[in-house]
Amino acid sequence: MSGEDRDSSNSGSVSDWIAGMKDGDSAAVASLWDRYFDRLCALADKKLAGAVRAVVDEQDLAIMAMRAIWEGAREGRFRRLQNREDLWQLLAVITSRKAKNVHRDQNLRRQAGQRSSDFHSTVVMDFIELIESPPSESLIDQIPLSCRDLLSRLEGRDCDIALMRLAGHSNAEIADGQGCSVATVERCLKKIRLIWADQDPSV
Repeated sequence: MSGEDRDSSNSGSVSDWIAGMKDGDSAAVASLWDRYFDRLCALADKKLAGAVRAVVDEQDLAIMAMRAIWEGAREGRFRRLQNREDLWQLLAVITSRKAKNVHRDQNLRRQAGQRSSDFHSTVVMDFIELIESPPSESLIDQIPLSCRDLLSRLEGRDCDIALMRLAGHSNAEIADGQGCSVATVERCLKKIRLIWADQDPSV
C-alpha cells in the first residue's frame, strides 16, 4: 500500500490541520511537518539529481517549500487549499520550481565562466523584475537561490523592505509594518533597484 493510500483514511485530519495552519495553529503546522517532511525530502532529492548540493540540498528545498506554504496560508494566499491532495500538489509544485531554480543558477554559473558580470546582470534583472511585479502565490518560488549576496548589500530598513516586498507584501502593507509612509517605501524600493544595478543611489 502506498503512502498516499495510507493517508486516505486520515484525510479529514489533514484537512483539519490545514484549517489550523491557516489560523496560525503551531500544533497543526507540526503535525503537517511530521506527515510530509520526509516524503518531500525524497521528492526534492530526485528533482536535484545532478546538481551540486554544497549550498542547497534536498532538506533545504523541503524546508523552503513547507515554509512558503505556512506563510502563504497564514496570509490568506492559498484559499483553495483544503485537503491532502491540494496540499501535496502545492508542495510538489513549489519544490519542483525551487529545484529548477537550483539547476538554472548552477548552469548559469557554469556557462558564465569568467563572464561574472553577465551572470551578475542576469541575477539583478531577476530581482528587479520581482520587486516591480505585483504579489502572487508563486512569487517567493521565483527568487533565485544564489542571490543572497544582493540582499547582503542592503542595510537596515532597506533590507527589511526588500524582504517584505519579495515575500509578496504590497507597498501599503510594508509601510504599515515599517511604520512609515507609502512614499517612503517607494523611495526605498527605487534606492534598492539602483544599488542592485550598481548605480549610485544618491544620484
